[in-house]
Amino acid sequence: MGGRAHRRAPRGAQGKGFRARGRDPRRSRCPRRRVARRPWRDRVARVAVNRLLTPRLELVQLDFAAIDAWVARDAGRLEKLTGARFPEPVDAPPLFDADLPRIRDSLAGGRTAGPWLFVLRETREPVGAGGTAAMGDGTLFLGYSVWPKHQRRGYASEAVLALCAHGMAQPGVKRIRATIPVGNLASERVSERAGLKRVGKEFDPDAGEVGIFERAQ
Repeated sequence: MGGRAHRRAPRGAQGKGFRARGRDPRRSRCPRRRVARRPWRDRVARVAVNRLLTPRLELVQLDFAAIDAWVARDAGRLEKLTGARFPEPVDAPPLFDADLPRIRDSLAGGRTAGPWLFVLRETREPVGAGGTAAMGDGTLFLGYSVWPKHQRRGYASEAVLALCAHGMAQPGVKRIRATIPVGNLASERVSERAGLKRVGKEFDPDAGEVGIFERAQ
């Protein structure tokens, strides 16, 4: 989720240079290059240090204060910190709730970057959460979860595309990896849409046999 910056001389400086040489700037303009438009999946907009935009979602990176508010089930403080309107009673998506205290402790120690909250841009309702964790060899490990009532609407695919594009743009990152329980076809499709391909399988003590999916630079 990054791009190159192209330096150009200020417009005023260009005009002065043309006039000093007695040239007509209208005849000296370089023709514009035609740039092919890319599908939305390749154009995730970076709108702030801790926010990413997709067509329907805003991904908000959570800091220690936001995770602490989530652990405390404080909807008002969560909205103030993230802009998301959590329905009450506040809960977390599947498999994410138990990790919140650990994530908070990691953020307090500065050992990791915060996860991202997936927020509907139209209603400001949170639909899921996810993120990547550095594994120390240039690999980012991807994980995400979506509330059941928001599943099967394409939100996971949209968010994971954004997370992968953002992760691959970071210095030193060589690949993104995810493990998916064998038979979880929905999660496999989400990963494949984000450019991850099956490269093998392994045994996970909690999930059993899982497929390994990776996307390399």
